[in-house]
Order: sequence, then structure tokens, then C-alpha cells
Amino acid sequence: MASAADRQEVRWQRETTTRPSEDRDRNREADRPDGPREPSLGIHANPRSALQLGARDRSEDALWPTRIADEARALQWTLWATNGLEPLLSTIAFQLNRVSEAERDHTAIEAAKESLLGPLDVLDNALKETANLISSEFCVADLNVASVLVSAATTGYDFSNYKNVTRWFQSALRRPAGRRATKMALG
Repeated sequence: MASAADRQEVRWQRETTTRPSEDRDRNREADRPDGPREPSLGIHANPRSALQLGARDRSEDALWPTRIADEARALQWTLWATNGLEPLLSTIAFQLNRVSEAERDHTAIEAAKESLLGPLDVLDNALKETANLISSEFCVADLNVASVLVSAATTGYDFSNYKNVTRWFQSALRRPAGRRATKMALG
């Protein structure tokens, strides 16, 4: 049975300041609890933005889970991707895309690739018996983890050994927002 705290609706309020520059400095778009000010295409480079927008949309076809336990799992997957995958993929992307060949740290690239093996095993096992991370429906957890993995695709990282991840990721990229995100990322 859900407790009163579980049923409590949280309403985010816009912070007001007296100086616009103070507002800009303290409330960057990604840090705003009420989401970005501009309309969104549904593509979020920052998983926190997707969580914030998703939490406000409780319609039946929304990406946000309807059960509290699934909400917790969506947050768990988002934090897992942000803390476990993203730093490693960012290292690879930075070295391959921003550092000249002569100055590239191949040891850092190989260490990041080696460190990705464990998290990709976790993801592959989680997708073994289900089409998506939390339920049969694509949700904010899938969106957030897939958005982190897009950087792997842009660097040419090969995760084809992870059959369930590959199937799930390709399915996410076939979604309309996934096609737009891929077009934006790859040019």
C-alpha cells in the first residue's frame, strides 16, 4: 500500500531573482527543476532534462513510468548511465574527436574501453528477456540510457558483441526522436 508520501505531488516553482544576470548564473538550463525554457524536440543530451520534463507529463502515452517503483528504476538507470557509462564514453569521444593524433592518449582510450565491458554486460543482461529497460513500453529510462550510448556510436565504438544492447539501441534509434537525434549527432 502506498504511503501518504508516495501519493504526495511535488510541484516545482520557478525561482525569481531581482537581477537577470543572477538568474542566468544560478539557473543554467540543465539545472532548472522546471526544465528548459524553450520547447523541446523530445531529444535530450542531458538525461536530467528528460527526467524533469517526463515527470511533468503524466498522460497515458508519456515516457514517464506510472508506478512509483518504475519511477525509481528510471532514476536508477539514468544515474547508472550518467555515472557509469557517460564518463567513459566522454573520454573516448574527447580523445578521438578533440585531440590531435600526435597528442592522443591511447592508454586512456583503451582503459575506458576496458572499463565499459562491465557496464555493457549489466545492460545486456538487463535486456535479455525484455524489449526495454523497465517494461514492454519505451520510457524515460530507455531514452536516457540510449542518449548516452549515442556518443559510443559517434566514436565508432563497437558494442555488437552485446546482442541485446544492439537490438535495443537500434530500436531506440528507429523511433522518430531517435532518428532526429542521430541526424543531429552524425550530421
